Amino acid sequence: MDEEKLTVTSDSGQSPEAENPDNLPEEKEAELLAPQQSLAEQVRFKTVNRQLYLILPNDRASDDPDTPARPWSDVLTQLEQRLLGTEKFWTPQTPVYLQALDRLLDVPQLQEIHSALAAYNLRLVQVITKRRQTAINAVTAGFSVEQTPAPNALQSPTGKPLPPEDPLYLQMTLRAGTEIRHSGSVIIFGDVNGGAEVFATGDILIWGKLRGLAHAGYGGNSQAVVMALSLMPTQLRIADSIAMVAPLNQSAEPEIAFFANGRVMIVPAKNFDRQSLMEANRSSLTPNP
Repeated sequence: MDEEKLTVTSDSGQSPEAENPDNLPEEKEAELLAPQQSLAEQVRFKTVNRQLYLILPNDRASDDPDTPARPWSDVLTQLEQRLLGTEKFWTPQTPVYLQALDRLLDVPQLQEIHSALAAYNLRLVQVITKRRQTAINAVTAGFSVEQTPAPNALQSPTGKPLPPEDPLYLQMTLRAGTEIRHSGSVIIFGDVNGGAEVFATGDILIWGKLRGLAHAGYGGNSQAVVMALSLMPTQLRIADSIAMVAPLNQSAEPEIAFFANGRVMIVPAKNFDRQSLMEANRSSLTPNP
């Protein structure tokens, strides 16, 4: 993932403006932080599009599986040193986006990062990761998540599209302020409360009540669907289309939202046939002879 092109939406609104202590050429940045280490081996802060990112090094110093993993204590020590050396550059309560790359983080480690930032009046608001388990742990710890595909995951070496990422399974209720982004389908065993947001390039399936925002087919996939035991969303989208949902129109049975005939439609789940929908959409795009 190219960190210079990251664009992440915070559930807290527009980020406070902050000076950028890392707005330097990368060679200079590496020299400033730790001359004996490469940039990829360091804990770093970087401001991109006025948002402050905390970038962690990978688990290992190289791709060699025989290389010992970096001790977590070393990562925390680096984080403390960076916070101590640059705290004057940030306004209080600046949101921080943790870019964990392919590092596997458990709930206690995420809480340690949160506590370290909070000690310097910074707020950890989102975790960006390539690891499914890190994403699950971050949601469990109460943080918003963006799970990104690995580099070049959207195309094979021949240039042909690859299947989407495996579904992200979450067994919990999403609270207000939690945001989930996943390159694939998202399956939630629990409710999505008002103020929570779920974005998926594939389907969104909720074994519970949907009261927040759900955007399936994020990126333009009009074949995606949203299904829940109870559909009462604040906003519901399929690809680029928005559904009109009556907030008090609570059905007693599971419902599914899908795109057809140029708009988002909602029907009882038992009446939905994906194959018929795909055939109808294909025929609507075929010009008459």
